[in-house]
Amino acid sequence: MAESYLRFFLKKSLKNGLSVLFQKNFAIIFLFGILLQYYISPSTQPKMSVSFWINGIKTVMGIGVVALLVKNYRFIYCVVVMLPRDIRGAWRFSRVLKRIRWADKRNLTVTKIFDLYADRNPNKICFYYEDEQWTFKQVQDMSNQVGNYFADKGFAKGDVVALFMENRPEYVIVWMGLNKIGVCAALVNYNLRLQTLLHSFEVVKAKAVIYGNELSEAMQELMEVENLLSTIPLYCSGHKNGPILKGVLDFDSEISNASRSTPKRLRDMTINDSLFYVYTSGTTGMPKLLKKFNLLSVLEVEKSGIA
Repeated sequence: MAESYLRFFLKKSLKNGLSVLFQKNFAIIFLFGILLQYYISPSTQPKMSVSFWINGIKTVMGIGVVALLVKNYRFIYCVVVMLPRDIRGAWRFSRVLKRIRWADKRNLTVTKIFDLYADRNPNKICFYYEDEQWTFKQVQDMSNQVGNYFADKGFAKGDVVALFMENRPEYVIVWMGLNKIGVCAALVNYNLRLQTLLHSFEVVKAKAVIYGNELSEAMQELMEVENLLSTIPLYCSGHKNGPILKGVLDFDSEISNASRSTPKRLRDMTINDSLFYVYTSGTTGMPKLLKKFNLLSVLEVEKSGIA
């Protein structure tokens, strides 16, 4: 009677394929495994012995694994295909965490890492720009001059200076020099004009504006409708002895006599301090402000190989 029941149960299960196994019911899989073990076990083996139950559990586990593989074959396939990518991602993430701990332990920032590299490679070329070549020493010295000049002018940690300039070495040098004393540069899009440009200055509450001579026309247009000089100082960079707007300070001349030594405030900067501000396109038509921290930028510096 029992043997007939077992044969009937197995025949029914096989007839329906693995539908019984696909049910999310552990009891059914367990019962099927034990009954299968009961049917296939040697006649000489006691049916309810310890070895029977051990083999039965092994059978249940095997059936469960097969059922999962068959039912979730798409998922298993994706896991196998994506495994190399996931391993690479885990390895890179571990490097990120290691780098964060390394930078945090040494209290490093982007400018501190740059100075370490510049001290080791002072004569190595840092920037190639048109027919110019800037060494790491030149970049380091000028950024120190920028930091020391604005520190002497009373700018303090947390203050913001708007930087309105096209891409050239001085662009990087200025925001890096400001950051050495804890001042954040707001990197304004050089395509902005009039009210959107004014908004970019006002939203960060800039205490000064440094603009490139190539954008003098845009600044003149804005100054004709808004008296910026009455509220904040304006600096023009790169005019090369050419004409300069009335009331605007010559940035290159102003910083030329500043000290080239590392600003003392740099040692007080931490990895959690702000690096600079960037803008995104706003839904209202006005740029929206985003803050960038030293933490993320240290990782980018490490990725570039400088660190």
